[in-house]
Amino acid sequence: MKKLFAVVLLVVLFAVAGTASAEWKPSRTIELIAPANPGGGWDMLCRTIQKALVDEKLVDKNVVVVNKPGGGGATGRSAGRQAGKAGVQGGAVQ
Repeated sequence: MKKLFAVVLLVVLFAVAGTASAEWKPSRTIELIAPANPGGGWDMLCRTIQKALVDEKLVDKNVVVVNKPGGGGATGRSAGRQAGKAGVQGGAVQ
């Protein structure tokens, strides 16, 4: 649990630092790709990041968690790598 908290804290800090240095205005819904089944650790991590982004008003668009289970996380990692260059998708890495 401490490790999960530390990861979430780092992600939120990087998000805050990134938005402080440059205005990032996504043009559509942001997708966070969780490489596991709903209800698992990666899903909880992505949903915590989602909540932090929305609650702190770091983004003005919707943030959606998309679960891509399978292949021991390979399916989700592959989806994260193939995400568009528009900057509206991000993936959790195992």
